[in-house]
Amino acid sequence: MSKHHRQHRISRLLADHVVTSQEMLVSLLADDGLAVARERLRGVAQLLAQARQRQVDAAAALARANRLVADTVQEANRLRNTHDDVLAGLSDSSRRKLERDAQTRRN
Repeated sequence: MSKHHRQHRISRLLADHVVTSQEMLVSLLADDGLAVARERLRGVAQLLAQARQRQVDAAAALARANRLVADTVQEANRLRNTHDDVLAGLSDSSRRKLERDAQTRRN
């Protein structure tokens, strides 16, 4: 805290209270300092609560994204297994014809 700020606080305390001794002024300054510290701590606590909420929200979003990826991989595996089962049931000539047709469509 700057010298100017300290002098302003002392002037304000002297204007608000009847100060009869240096000890009384010291006590008022200490009380005022505690009030300022309390306000600052309250502000820090609010910032921490907001940060915690953002962390909870981010964790929930990450869990949803992970579930989406897991579901997509599971569906891809199911499709691959179904495809393999279908191909296994075809004759060699039918499988080659399907592969040629697929190649033609890709080009």
